[in-house]
Amino acid sequence: MQYHLRIARPRPQGSVDIHSTAFNAPTIGAAIARSAEMVDGFLGDRPGVAMLTSSYRGLVWSQRHKMPEPPFS
Repeated sequence: MQYHLRIARPRPQGSVDIHSTAFNAPTIGAAIARSAEMVDGFLGDRPGVAMLTSSYRGLVWSQRHKMPEPPFS
């Protein structure tokens, strides 16, 4: 099945860098594991967010990477 990973990280100037890639994986677990590796490699120590989707299942996985917890209301 094909998956689409989007990773966003803030730029120092205030805008956002977005990295997007598509790949095939045999299972959802394999897709999530591969995505987590790509997120670690792309972001490193920088904060950012990632979303993994598939056309069949919609949003499969998301991650806040080294970001502060959101405020609770």
